[in-house]
Amino acid sequence: MHCTGGPYGVKVTHTGRWSAVPEVGPVRGTEQSRGGLGTGQNEASQRRDVGVDVTTYLAEADPRWAEHSGEEGHYEAPEWGPEDLERAAVFLAELAPQARQMFEYLLRNPGRRIHCTELVDKALGGPNGSDPARRVAGVLSGTSKGHGNSGRRYPFYWWEAPEGSAGATYAVRPSVAAVFLAAQLGE
Repeated sequence: MHCTGGPYGVKVTHTGRWSAVPEVGPVRGTEQSRGGLGTGQNEASQRRDVGVDVTTYLAEADPRWAEHSGEEGHYEAPEWGPEDLERAAVFLAELAPQARQMFEYLLRNPGRRIHCTELVDKALGGPNGSDPARRVAGVLSGTSKGHGNSGRRYPFYWWEAPEGSAGATYAVRPSVAAVFLAAQLGE
């Protein structure tokens, strides 16, 4: 099997969960590097066909960053950059506690699209009986104060679930993660 998902490769699991460990390998051909397992099918149908989930890592220049589902707050302001260390530190300080836990989990996985169920399991301590997609969306509303005061766009991206699947995926661009990780070191 060829690895997909940009220069970082993927890890395929047979548990139906998103893997936290990338399996690095060559990326060959347009179909494979755009989310395929070499079949020319879209990502959702491949998961149904082979019964696995594919963890995708997006490189900084990957065009899929522009295909995210975010609306207001994700476009109009500038992206976070190296000049924003102080602004990033203030943003982190203004996060609600669970929003910070989840955002820090995304920061530890730069460029990696993470499914909402993994965020609930790994960043929020596991399920609590509510729908994982709604729980993650609710927790991320705890970033609104920091976002509103930052003068920057939201520092994460999200993608709706493909047709026939449930739950959104979330990611932080590698360059944005670097800004926030450096801001954390300065705290």
